[in-house]
Amino acid sequence: MMRNATAIVNMGCMDDKFCPALFVPKVIDWGIEDPKNKPIEKVGEIRDEIEKRVLEIIDSTQDHKIPI
Repeated sequence: MMRNATAIVNMGCMDDKFCPALFVPKVIDWGIEDPKNKPIEKVGEIRDEIEKRVLEIIDSTQDHKIPI
């Protein structure tokens, strides 16, 4: 459940009508660009950025330092 989470990662939607992360106090907002209707090269860049950030979070959990 989200309310028991240490942190919530929001990729950039923050839509006040639909985004449940707005109701959680510990939110990491990545502000990732929406890949919809983008050229495949741009989609690859967005994918790579997500992978990089996920790996950073995994690495930070090794030291119990979630980046909030």
